[in-house]
Amino acid sequence: MLWCGVAAAVPLNYALPGIARALWFITIMSLICVPILFLRVARPLYPVIWLFGGFASLLAIVTATKSAEVTENLFVGAQLFILLGLGSFVLTYEAVRDPRFVNRVAVAFVIGQTLSASIAVVQLSGLSIRVPGFIYGAVYGRASGLTEHPNTLGIMACIAVLVTLKISVSTRKLRGLVLLALGTNVLGIVASGSFTAMLALGVGLAVLVVCMRDSLGRMALWGVVSTAFLGLVVTATGAIDYFPSLSARYAQVTGSSETSSWAARQLTYDYAWRSIAESPLMGNGLGAQTSGTYNGVITVHNVILRSWFQGGPFLGVAFALIVVAMGVGITKAMLRRRHGTEAAVIAAVLTYAAVSPLFEQRHFWLPLLVAWASMSAHAYHRHRTAGAEGSSGGTLIAGRSTSTTQRAGRRRHGDRSTAEWHLVASTARSGRQ
Repeated sequence: MLWCGVAAAVPLNYALPGIARALWFITIMSLICVPILFLRVARPLYPVIWLFGGFASLLAIVTATKSAEVTENLFVGAQLFILLGLGSFVLTYEAVRDPRFVNRVAVAFVIGQTLSASIAVVQLSGLSIRVPGFIYGAVYGRASGLTEHPNTLGIMACIAVLVTLKISVSTRKLRGLVLLALGTNVLGIVASGSFTAMLALGVGLAVLVVCMRDSLGRMALWGVVSTAFLGLVVTATGAIDYFPSLSARYAQVTGSSETSSWAARQLTYDYAWRSIAESPLMGNGLGAQTSGTYNGVITVHNVILRSWFQGGPFLGVAFALIVVAMGVGITKAMLRRRHGTEAAVIAAVLTYAAVSPLFEQRHFWLPLLVAWASMSAHAYHRHRTAGAEGSSGGTLIAGRSTSTTQRAGRRRHGDRSTAEWHLVASTARSGRQ
């Protein structure tokens, strides 16, 4: 239940009061760190890469000192260590232990994000929404819903669209509410005016279609029905006049002037490369105060380049390896027609991260980690079914590699103290029988 609460707050955490948002942050860190103490962890796909990510995060704390002190790196470095080095192991354990864990977390996220997308549509009409925390509101015809920036609303809505589209194809339960959430989040993307999110959605939909090509007809049907219905409602009520002009946004993003979004991104890339060339082995600093580039404010709009610029080469390599591993996972999912939603979400978020200033943000890492945990849990169950661990009979639970013979002996002597938590491979189970 705690993870469901965390997931529901991911799209709207900036709207929470300061104390509530601090508790949300503490809850995330606690839900990852406490299970580690009790070895309630399971091996994710490519575990060495995630362990290296945690190590690189710790190393960055002491080496990213070009413009910062070690103490200034602690807060962000510790977050990255927990999310990268520990998060995938804990979330994979939860997904293995409870087959419905990912489903519940996904639904909770969609509920929170649909609320944020609904607020975004209201904001475009000129109404001011007061919240205890800080939100961007609607500026220059772009709404942010309950987030701190329209682009964040866009990528959160993109994830919700992919999840609800999959739900609409997979089950008939509450289909009306699911289609309403789907259409609302499509409008949320439009209301955000985020071309980056639209690009991410296009990539995510392409991956989802390839992975679920056997259900392509139903997917297209419900997507078109939901979007067309809401389009008619928006047009009939006159709300369409309040939405940002996509052609105007395209001109703003791709314009040749220095004020265009793409030109600003290129300036951050140039600045980051010059800084890396001057000090390739030393990061600029992990904190927000050392993240600025050519104007001292705008951060690097590429997750791998930003990780090297701020954290140094080891952190840059760690981020790159994670992206490569996820790319391999997406490719396998498309070839084997598995994990359509997970692969689509990962592909969309990575596309967004390629041209956005993401780094340690929880709304970036948590969807990736949950999707990766789901794929890892399915891999665990396939190994268990096929008996893929071979003669060693080892367990997928980290720190609990015990032979089949030893576990069978414990069973005969009545030692069942860890049976509730430690999920063992099929060879162990057959040995017990």
